Amino acid sequence: EMDIKKPTLKKSDLPGSEGVIDAICQEISFLLNPDTFRKDLNYNPDQGFLLYGPPGTGKTSIANAIANELGVLFKVINSNELVSKYSGESGANIRSLFEQARLFRPILLFFDEIDSIATSRDQTSHSIENNSLYALLNEIDSGSNNDNVIVIGATNRRDAVDPALLRPGRLTQQFEVAPPDLDQIKLIVEKKLEEIPHTLKAKDIESLTELIHDRSSATASKKALAQTDIARIFNMATRQLVLHTNTGDKADLNLFKTIIAQ
Repeated sequence: EMDIKKPTLKKSDLPGSEGVIDAICQEISFLLNPDTFRKDLNYNPDQGFLLYGPPGTGKTSIANAIANELGVLFKVINSNELVSKYSGESGANIRSLFEQARLFRPILLFFDEIDSIATSRDQTSHSIENNSLYALLNEIDSGSNNDNVIVIGATNRRDAVDPALLRPGRLTQQFEVAPPDLDQIKLIVEKKLEEIPHTLKAKDIESLTELIHDRSSATASKKALAQTDIARIFNMATRQLVLHTNTGDKADLNLFKTIIAQ
């Protein structure tokens, strides 16, 4: 069963990710609407893309926003669930997925943890994993058969992805999705503050940004704060207002300091 959705996120919802979104959208636009570009040159656009970076950095959200910007349907695939413990079924699952996707094109298929399907053959000798990889490569290589079926893969470990999947014509273009830097944190903070009543002035926003950045830097040796961590800070602030304040009360800098210190 295809759990296909209309994408809901916009590029403006993901401050700091505009560059990745624009780059991929431009390439996919050629795939979807080649007649709107120059016709006197022979250009073969990439058929797929890879997003890589630590967990929680917003790779799924970026893919959702790309689908929304392009006006196509969106399907998230948990790659682990496609890989069956029974030899032969994994390949059949992948072929069935693309067969169904062709009925709904244009559609963007987002393979989360794609390394589960395409584990480097240097790291595994299991026929099940290899069967999954071959099936995925065959679908990506099938050309016009899968026109307007866009593939974006995501992984926390680019080194674990089989090089065959990253060859020209497959997931050629690769984009790092790193934890946000100071400027990106500020953009995220400003966006999140639009969703919550608060008393923060410009200097308070600077202070909050620096607090989050300092917390991220302090934990960088273990795991830098990702966008999901920042979102959780604001969710906890909202929870505090809902449960422990009266209508009209607003979040202040001290509330955020308390949450970050926890």
